[in-house]
Amino acid sequence: MTMKTITVAELKERLSKDEILLIDVREPEEHQAASIEGACLIPLGELSLERLPATTKPIVIHCRSDKRSSFACALLLATDPTLDLSVLEGGIIAWQQAGYHHKNTTK
Repeated sequence: MTMKTITVAELKERLSKDEILLIDVREPEEHQAASIEGACLIPLGELSLERLPATTKPIVIHCRSDKRSSFACALLLATDPTLDLSVLEGGIIAWQQAGYHHKNTTK
């Protein structure tokens, strides 16, 4: 099975239309340092089908680059191959490099 990916430009457009659910699989400290507005934090070690918010929207998973999110997608798809999952290409690093807004909540 081929894993779907989404570019930062596609993600920005689809988030603005509220068309997707964005899951951040990084650790809480990473999420607190910088996060994409609207992302739901579920650290990779805690990720399971049961932890996913109930949604009918496609799900995009992101991490720092895209290694953990690729692993997370493979893990979830192994449990439920019918899930509509995509990985954010380049993760939050690509998001920041594209100049898109991110929350920095560090005081």
